[in-house]
Amino acid sequence: MKVSKTAYDDAFRTLLNDCSELIIPVVNEVFGEHYTGATC
Repeated sequence: MKVSKTAYDDAFRTLLNDCSELIIPVVNEVFGEHYTGATC
């Protein structure tokens, strides 16, 4: 199976690398969750 690279892949990778502090708020907003990022 051929893996295709899209602009969305690049945007998500940039978000993970450069804006890691935004990942939890984005997940909370998209999925309606209330994660804090704190470990147990």
